[in-house]
Amino acid sequence: MSDSGVTDASKSSSTHHPCQRVTLSSAPTTHRIAPESGTAVLLHKGQVLRGTDPLGQQVSDLFAFEQDNLNRWLSADRSIDHASKTKLNTGDTPYSNDSQPMFTILGDTVGHHDFVLTPCSQEMFEILYGCIGHHPSCFENLVTSLAVHGVTAAQIRTRYNIFMQVNVDTDGSLKVGVPRSKAGHWIELRTEMNLICGLTACSAEGSNNGTFKPIDYAVGDIAGFAGSDGSVGGVQGRCLTRSDPCNGENSVQSQPQEVRQQRVLRGKLGKGVSTWT
Repeated sequence: MSDSGVTDASKSSSTHHPCQRVTLSSAPTTHRIAPESGTAVLLHKGQVLRGTDPLGQQVSDLFAFEQDNLNRWLSADRSIDHASKTKLNTGDTPYSNDSQPMFTILGDTVGHHDFVLTPCSQEMFEILYGCIGHHPSCFENLVTSLAVHGVTAAQIRTRYNIFMQVNVDTDGSLKVGVPRSKAGHWIELRTEMNLICGLTACSAEGSNNGTFKPIDYAVGDIAGFAGSDGSVGGVQGRCLTRSDPCNGENSVQSQPQEVRQQRVLRGKLGKGVSTWT
């Protein structure tokens, strides 16, 4: 556990084990996923999973399978179809590929997540950005973390991109924007079946405003997340709506020195090299 009281989910005192077995607790422990890494969590039906952006403007990829049936997975297609919208928020239900409820979104302080794009991958970095050489990716981190449960690379599909801002222009083109999440913003999902859940701290420069930062998560029963008024949604006991002003003013330049970093995309991009500060 770090000095801040956050457990690093990507490290252990012995060998790395990609699965965190979290037990039901009325006082959930916060675990930290290191930048550009991932983990897997076993969740019981009825538990609440809270994903938190501790520093701001950091995306987390979430994908899930039913524990005893890897032929049932989180489906972006079914979830979008049943919600009749591409942006799922508080009160919405992400579904499985056979239209079974997998989660219910209980609270959301950002109101803008993506359910369209696939995990960043080595091939994506090569095709879209001309990357040469290995680049960490959410696809690789999900495959590595979920492999202990028998999940193969071919089973990783479009996932729920927590805190990611993707907009569709009138001509149909997709634009990835700066995440609207600020330090401490979160989303809470109640599990509707026993799940194997993969989580990452995204490795794509363009999705995270040019820096790589950690993601925090916690698991517990509803009572463990309830505010003083008994509601779920820990920040001031309320859930913000998509109209709240989470508009990304927390720029990279305003972040603490330890998370401000100059990044050079691993490989040549066109005529030069793309950098962020």
